[in-house]
Amino acid sequence: MACAQLFYMFWQMPRDAMQVHAAKELYKRGWRYHTSQAQWFTQESGQFFVFDTNAWDRIPYPERVDPRQLMASFLQEAELDTALASAEQ
Repeated sequence: MACAQLFYMFWQMPRDAMQVHAAKELYKRGWRYHTSQAQWFTQESGQFFVFDTNAWDRIPYPERVDPRQLMASFLQEAELDTALASAEQ
């Protein structure tokens, strides 16, 4: 499944088990969800990229940022497991 399809599932199925499954697969592919910015990030060769829902593609993150500060606000994978357990009940 292409990443674009996973992003579609994530954004179009809020509060659904499929949203969490899509998020877990995105995490496996190196994407991380930033909780306060509500954006998906990936890092390649030291540069951060964000998934732009307007362009429906990844674009370079336009801001210079301390990577540690940015990564501190990423949703932890363990939180996805907890969300999945809740969604499947």
